[in-house]
Amino acid sequence: MNDLMEMSVPAEDDAHLYLWTTNAFMVEAHALAEAWGFKQKTIITWTKIRQADGQPSMKMGHYYRGATEHCLFCVRGKLKLIGPAAPTAILAARLPHSQKPEEFYRMVEEQSPGPHLELFARRQRNGWATWGNELPNDLEISSQNDQNQGPRTQDL
Repeated sequence: MNDLMEMSVPAEDDAHLYLWTTNAFMVEAHALAEAWGFKQKTIITWTKIRQADGQPSMKMGHYYRGATEHCLFCVRGKLKLIGPAAPTAILAARLPHSQKPEEFYRMVEEQSPGPHLELFARRQRNGWATWGNELPNDLEISSQNDQNQGPRTQDL
């Protein structure tokens, strides 16, 4: 978690952040958004449904069986949403590990002006830059410790 908090996320002074988390890491996700200079505004919830019957697709859980992931919507500066009114719920089929639903990407593209960057991306998306360890990186991101040795982060 410390490595994530030390990342220098390349974002404008007025920017949106969509930060995915699970129930178990909600507190840490709020702290991470704050460390990156964003203020949490709302939570978007993806309810994972079974394609066969539209019911929640439950997996493991110690108390309740997990059928959701959450995305903190955060703002740096005063950037407003640019699209039509949108709900904080996404009902979409469960996907392979860590992949997010197409409905989410469409919502981001409707609501938040680009450029768009996906950290820790699992797949390429047309018009989006990616950074992580599973795809070629479109930019270099440094940590706060690295900045003491000079700038390395490229702007989009």
